[in-house]
Amino acid sequence: MCIQQESTSKATGIIPLEDISIRKVDGKKRFCFELYHNETQQVKAMKIEAGKIQKGHHESYFICAASERSRDEWVEAISSNIFSDPYQVLINKKKRQQQALEKQTKKKKSTTTTTTASPTAGSGSGSNSSGSNSGSLSSRGTPGSTSIIGGTSDNPTVDFKELHSFATMCHVLSSEGQPGLTSTYGKWALIEPPFHDYALFFLVAHPTKVQTIVISAVKWRSAAALQSDIATHGYALPEFYNVSAAVEHLRERVFQLLRKDFLTNIVGHCLGGTVAVRLGGMLHKRGFKLGSVVTFGHPSDLQDRELDALAALPIVRVTLPADPIPTLFPSCPQVGSVVALEADLQYWVTQASAHNEALLDSLTEPRLAFNQMDAYYQAIKARHEQTPVRIEPPASQATVQFRTSAPTVVSKGAGTRDRTMSRFRSLSGKKSHRASSSVGTLFMHLDE
Repeated sequence: MCIQQESTSKATGIIPLEDISIRKVDGKKRFCFELYHNETQQVKAMKIEAGKIQKGHHESYFICAASERSRDEWVEAISSNIFSDPYQVLINKKKRQQQALEKQTKKKKSTTTTTTASPTAGSGSGSNSSGSNSGSLSSRGTPGSTSIIGGTSDNPTVDFKELHSFATMCHVLSSEGQPGLTSTYGKWALIEPPFHDYALFFLVAHPTKVQTIVISAVKWRSAAALQSDIATHGYALPEFYNVSAAVEHLRERVFQLLRKDFLTNIVGHCLGGTVAVRLGGMLHKRGFKLGSVVTFGHPSDLQDRELDALAALPIVRVTLPADPIPTLFPSCPQVGSVVALEADLQYWVTQASAHNEALLDSLTEPRLAFNQMDAYYQAIKARHEQTPVRIEPPASQATVQFRTSAPTVVSKGAGTRDRTMSRFRSLSGKKSHRASSSVGTLFMHLDE
């Protein structure tokens, strides 16, 4: 790639398109794109000053085009001419192996010369210490590769420090927007324009090689508006709420902006969680390394045939028992681990196995308030700062059913789906048809 002076057309610099990546970036200036190297810290480049060739020393190059169309043409042209040097790939692999060996050797030496510290008070099952976030990108914390749910199947524990970091991302996105994201995460935050009311941003931490996709969407402004949507659209609600369009949009942006070799987390609130689960399935199929897929109060729009493809995903559904939105789309199965936040710092953990049972006649403003991200954030923050108490899930041998009151248990059976569809039909006035075009599109991509 040759850079020329606009006035004289003389070459002022060269950037070889060897083992580099390109992505669109919109920051202070519009219509920009970034060139960066996949492995090394610096991009190969040369600049010509006073007739002499000097080596470049930048980690990336930001280039601005005159318009969005011009930028798209540049990105397409550069992408089609990028090539890979197999010898350089081999050298980089050897370097990484050597660096990992040196790091491991240094770690062993440090552990033999340092004194072991005393255990933190209160560190037990389900508790966490709230010390300093050393190495994080901000004082609010940035998630890494820690698993949220640990322990054993008989005695599961939750890392509320890690969960608090994810909840903070969604909370800042939904309540503070771009100013809050910029002040909290700085240059690591890639803030996307809203897409059909889906608020989006990417947090790409190059030092830790961790990237997080954060999505938040609430498509109704009141309980009355939601009831109206249900009555008008019935089982086509996912299509009306642009679920499939948001997944497709995000998939394209992920391939443009994010890196396959980084650990990828996906976080979603409400309908953003619905998108997060489907996006996680797609990225897993494409070979992305998934750390966690965390959702807060999201409604499932899955079908039974999709569960096998999503079973391997590290999905964690966080729910408040009074939140009615997780049951918004009736007769849909749930997937992943469930962390239910009860009163008095209590919580329980189980595997999602129930089908949603629509309780839409209980959609009132006070109950709908439990779906706000602030309600989830405050509940998780309290457990992060204090000592949470794990309790057993109600009737763990049966199917756990999320309701708008305290969690109760319903028995499995063929009549459950029929009763659910009957209640939904009586409220919405629609016939009991299940499939929608948006869901069908998503199934196609999961199975391709």
